[in-house]
Amino acid sequence: MGPVVTPPPAVAILVVADRAPDGATSPSLAAVLDAVGSAARARDDVEVVLVDGRDGAVAPAPPPPVRVVAAPGAHRGALRNVALAHSVAPLVWMLGDDIVPHEGCLAAHLAAHAADDRGDLVVVGPSLFPPALRADPFRRWLEDDGALFGASFTRPDPRRDGFFYGANTSLRRALLARAGPFRADFGGPVLDDDEMGGRLRALGARIVFEPAAAGSHEHPVTWEERRAAVRGHGRAAATFDATAGGSVRWPVDLSRSPTGLAWRAWVAALRARVLGGEARRAHAYRRRLQADFAAGYHAARRRRGR
Repeated sequence: MGPVVTPPPAVAILVVADRAPDGATSPSLAAVLDAVGSAARARDDVEVVLVDGRDGAVAPAPPPPVRVVAAPGAHRGALRNVALAHSVAPLVWMLGDDIVPHEGCLAAHLAAHAADDRGDLVVVGPSLFPPALRADPFRRWLEDDGALFGASFTRPDPRRDGFFYGANTSLRRALLARAGPFRADFGGPVLDDDEMGGRLRALGARIVFEPAAAGSHEHPVTWEERRAAVRGHGRAAATFDATAGGSVRWPVDLSRSPTGLAWRAWVAALRARVLGGEARRAHAYRRRLQADFAAGYHAARRRRGR
């Protein structure tokens, strides 16, 4: 009997874990690894790579076929570049460390690519809060408004046409190679997806939304956590403008003073608190996050001396 020949992997599942302040392993990451490990073990042509940018090892260590690559201190863009360097399959499925794929998610990604082998296809699957997390009014607004990822997966949204993110997306490795590496200079898990999406669209990539390729967003996002993330987004936007000539339209008029935007947010919050109503509450959320984005942006520009 001859040696057993293992076929080369056809798809790489790439999960990146950005560093957490306490370096802890989240329950959602364990669930993600369990789901992708099970999907990979059901086939013989899948490789799974977790690149961990947090401090400390993943505990407990995930079983094969998950391979763990440590990159402590690196942020999301750099982590994705490391994951690509440590995998070989021609089809890449990128998955967030808090997105637990639904049963059939991988199959939906693979079916879309099998039906269209022209090489320029990007398949984007939705990432949805489970009912228990969606019950929170703020999370429900984040998801329905599209403020969380940049487009809504729960309501019709024209922003979804051509929308790219790395939380639940598959594409050919060769297409990514043409686009170049993810940018790693934004200082956190922000804007690297948006910037890569722009490069892919410039190459003529066809980015399509596939509802069947869904995942559960197992992340209980809090108000203060989201505000901090949006301030980081503002800082990253300042970095982008300083290096790319300010060609992006940001979600707030940055010619307005941060003080004026903060005052506008305070008034909106007061009206929501006194008068109530879902629309006023949504308006207050939006105004506060716009002010936070501007605060982060202008703080970064001041540090740059501009």
